[in-house]
Amino acid sequence: MSSAVLLPASFAILLAGALLFTNAIEWFGSMVNLGQGAVGSLLAAVATALPESLIPVVAIVGGEKGSDDVAVGAIVGAPLLLATIAMALVGLAAVLYRDRRPQARSTLAGPTRLSRVPRRAARRIRTERTRRDPGGARAV
Repeated sequence: MSSAVLLPASFAILLAGALLFTNAIEWFGSMVNLGQGAVGSLLAAVATALPESLIPVVAIVGGEKGSDDVAVGAIVGAPLLLATIAMALVGLAAVLYRDRRPQARSTLAGPTRLSRVPRRAARRIRTERTRRDPGGARAV
């Protein structure tokens, strides 16, 4: 079979499996009376990480020639990928989309009215303290 047929067929099988998986996880969560947060953070996370975790186990237990290379590659490869490519993408996205965050707008644009409010409040508090205690001595 040619690649032009296999690629769309593989994509369709992958989408059907993902749809079946998410529906099965949601139904299982409702059967055991778990909330949506628990289903998403526990069941879905464990179920999606399970194949990645089982590859080294199957490779080691299988014991065929070259299986230890597969196990080492799977064990070392996933954290290396997360530490390099994934973190680089997160950093790049943070830099590219920094203008969409309100915190970045206030620091890039210089002092704004909102950033001056805490200074005014601090000044007012200091003024009130000196009015109450003009000598500067505080009772302990």
